[in-house]
Amino acid sequence: TGLTAIDYVLILQLAIHYVTYWVFVVFFNPAKEISVGLHEPVGPCNEVASLITPFGQTLNKRKYFCPDNYDEGYFDFHCVGGTKPQNGATWYVICGTPFENRAEYIAVISAILVLAAGIFGGIYFKNTQATPPAAKKLKYK
Repeated sequence: TGLTAIDYVLILQLAIHYVTYWVFVVFFNPAKEISVGLHEPVGPCNEVASLITPFGQTLNKRKYFCPDNYDEGYFDFHCVGGTKPQNGATWYVICGTPFENRAEYIAVISAILVLAAGIFGGIYFKNTQATPPAAKKLKYK
């Protein structure tokens, strides 16, 4: 059976999806990115909230973003002179940070792109014809 128009639309969407990630990694510099907008609320660093997982486990996490003690390495406040948002803020500026190892990141994203192309190519463009099972000869006594 041939591919329909919707198949080609889905293939195009997949191609755009994966190539967009690759283009961002290869051609853009995250250290130059500045995000002004609505972010996680800033609040007291010691307040925690409980979260129950689908498996019934209870996890504790910080209720608010703590700009004085966070472990997110992909953003900081260098583009605003290190000025951190005040408690209660939800609208503030965060700044992207450089890749720790750009070549490795490009290699990983490229490998994912190639793997996805192989998987989805195999799904959509099967080039082997299914052969009917050979007829069995029955022996009669």
